[in-house]
Amino acid sequence: MFKLICGATYSDFEAVARYSQIFSRAGAHVIDIAAHPTIVTAAREGILRSGVPAEKHPAIMVSLSLDHQHDPHFRRVALNQNLCDTCGACIPACPTQAFSIKDAKLFYQKERCYGCGACVPLCHIDALTPEPVQAFQPAILPELWELGARCLEIHVGPNFYWLEPYLQKIREISPEPWLVSVSLGSGFASFNELQEQTVEIHNILGDGALLQVDGKPMTGYNKHDSKMLQALAAAQAVLAANRHVYVQ
Repeated sequence: MFKLICGATYSDFEAVARYSQIFSRAGAHVIDIAAHPTIVTAAREGILRSGVPAEKHPAIMVSLSLDHQHDPHFRRVALNQNLCDTCGACIPACPTQAFSIKDAKLFYQKERCYGCGACVPLCHIDALTPEPVQAFQPAILPELWELGARCLEIHVGPNFYWLEPYLQKIREISPEPWLVSVSLGSGFASFNELQEQTVEIHNILGDGALLQVDGKPMTGYNKHDSKMLQALAAAQAVLAANRHVYVQ
């Protein structure tokens, strides 16, 4: 599977539409975006602009979290304008060009932030801080389905055992046949715990369950950590549980 990840908090409409158009043409099978009606609309528009035949359209996946307050995937940077002295150190550090200087003040386009945190340690007066995004409301799931989303990626973070009741709640609110992927919080679990969680997910979702193993989230503030090596090791632990599951 070839998946474009736009980010669970990224809400730049035009950028998501553009990326969805480009990656549809490149053959992506899935486009993973924030669980918001406007962003699902953007992804759908980009897919339609691509000119790719309908049978080859990528599936739209939306990311949810069991705990937005503590899951690092669901953070953005907040700017305190009262502290900012417009030094501009954050501008070249931001990969999405969320910062600029206008009228001698720092201008911040929060919708462009996906929480990478590259700017935070560069702010010498602590005017930039990470903050959780607003909690997702499952009540909008039927609307997301109507707009074209078909897959849910549920990030469990440190709260794996909230998963089953959360899935029950989702099915009560939105009984449509969502494809469910579970993103394991490998930064919060030992390899033995990951194997136990894999067995439990297989019990809940059955053969062919789809698991994502990130290692440490892309969202983070220590650039010296080896996210890829941890992800590979965690994936090996999941596969060693010897259940019929797929790992991304």
